[in-house]
Amino acid sequence: MKLYDTRLVARRMANRGEGTIVNVSSLMGKVAAPTMATYSATKFAILGFTKALRRELAPHNIQVLALLPSLTDTDMVRGLKLFRWVVPMTPQRVAKALVTGVQKQSPEILVGWQSHLAVWCDRILPWLLEKVLLMATPKEYQGLRLRRATSR
Repeated sequence: MKLYDTRLVARRMANRGEGTIVNVSSLMGKVAAPTMATYSATKFAILGFTKALRRELAPHNIQVLALLPSLTDTDMVRGLKLFRWVVPMTPQRVAKALVTGVQKQSPEILVGWQSHLAVWCDRILPWLLEKVLLMATPKEYQGLRLRRATSR
């Protein structure tokens, strides 16, 4: 959904006096990983938009939530070199977390224990998460940009 479409839907919900909007971001909107800079930037932007919209629409009894799944087993990720220790979750698990999060009116819906651990670690021990992410990065991608920059 485009930003303009969100505004149209929000106006209708405001006229009704209630509603729920769920924006799909990613765990990469909370925790940036090596090799994922562009993807993370777009997901951080979705999360920022969601937070601002939540504050704007709260007086109209409209909930604005963010779904932040980690790697999900879909066509998009099949065949990718995955980060070590990251096991893709099923779409059904993401859907179940979404339903539970909407029912609880959770502003940010993290899916799975790895997501909760990563966000917690990023807040409390960011240096440790940094090391773990570097170790988890597929070896063929480690230092990739540096090699490209120096080969010119």
